[in-house]
Amino acid sequence: MSTILSPQEILADLEKRGVFLTLNADGSLKYRAQAGAMTEQAKELIRANREAIVSWLKYDPLLRPLTDEEKIRLAAAFQTLRDRHGRELHAAGWDRDAVLDGLDPNGCEVAGDVPAVLGLFMDGGRLVAVHPDRLDLEFPNGVPFSKIRGGCLMGGTVLEEFLRTGK
Repeated sequence: MSTILSPQEILADLEKRGVFLTLNADGSLKYRAQAGAMTEQAKELIRANREAIVSWLKYDPLLRPLTDEEKIRLAAAFQTLRDRHGRELHAAGWDRDAVLDGLDPNGCEVAGDVPAVLGLFMDGGRLVAVHPDRLDLEFPNGVPFSKIRGGCLMGGTVLEEFLRTGK
């Protein structure tokens, strides 16, 4: 008797093998795979479960493909960050990987690939201040939050406590 796998388990299994599935803008499946990872076994697993996989990928908003308009906004956000704030970030000791969590904005295919700081810029947010230990940012609605060196985003009382104690 064979075990029935959920779409999440299938995707996790494929990712362990080096095969990554996403959706095209038209809703069809596309894949990215390490050399030799897309075996006949992997292809058969995908074929047999295509409908469930597509349904799951459509359900997960982080796996939603970026639209052409979002890709344009992403490129503009990256250019704004680099051109308007690049020198200030560099002077404070922030490198590109630290600001963008090591994610390459040119490689973004799905919503979950977009670095948080660029997502903020895409939506109309702004960088308020640069410090060696944190970036002070602001959502489009004026609500402040910070990106702490090391990748953590925080706001509200958690941010207030960090600013007060440094922890």
